[in-house]
Amino acid sequence: MAVAVGDIWTFALEQSLYGQQLFNTFALQILAAPAGQDENAFIDDWFLDDTGYFNGSGALRDEIRSAQSVDVRHEKWHLRRVQPNPTQPIERAILTDAVGTQAEAADTANSAASVTRRGLTAGRRQRGRVAIGGVNVALATSGLWGNPMMESLNQIGVTMVGIKTKEAGKSVQLGFWSPAHDGKLHGAIFHYAAQFVPCVSWTARRQVRVQRSRTVGVGK
Repeated sequence: MAVAVGDIWTFALEQSLYGQQLFNTFALQILAAPAGQDENAFIDDWFLDDTGYFNGSGALRDEIRSAQSVDVRHEKWHLRRVQPNPTQPIERAILTDAVGTQAEAADTANSAASVTRRGLTAGRRQRGRVAIGGVNVALATSGLWGNPMMESLNQIGVTMVGIKTKEAGKSVQLGFWSPAHDGKLHGAIFHYAAQFVPCVSWTARRQVRVQRSRTVGVGK
């Protein structure tokens, strides 16, 4: 099936460390794509091993690697169109530059650095956070990251917000996806429609975080 301007895709980077799985999840909206381009060609443009945009030097995955221990392995991208006409999950394996760049061992699989991302307006659905696991807490003092880690986190922030252009006629807006769900608003049950939030800004956080969403040996 062909992709089209306005399509929204989620994509997640799967990594592994000390028998645990690590995931970072993002979303994009297509702003420009060649007429009639099919889903596989679109995915290869942006996520194919070595040549896909998000695997390139200075792009999102490369900047995440720069903050991580060599003990971290990048395994694959998980992709899915969520709106309209949701697809089945699609994967692209990562074989090139597939480990972190920091020579020091990661202390545990549960320590993390984090970057907050935000949309244009206020509200809980307009903000989120990406946790970067596989980090060395020796780079922190009294629970706060020093300048080298903060520089890496700021570079990650640059790569996960705004509009990205692979080449003429191929561009996407990065953001995050909030699925439809029921919640409470002023004490009453309220249905929240699915929503794509374009990311327009970020904040690198100095506090060392703990990865919480994990079970031993699986990481979910």
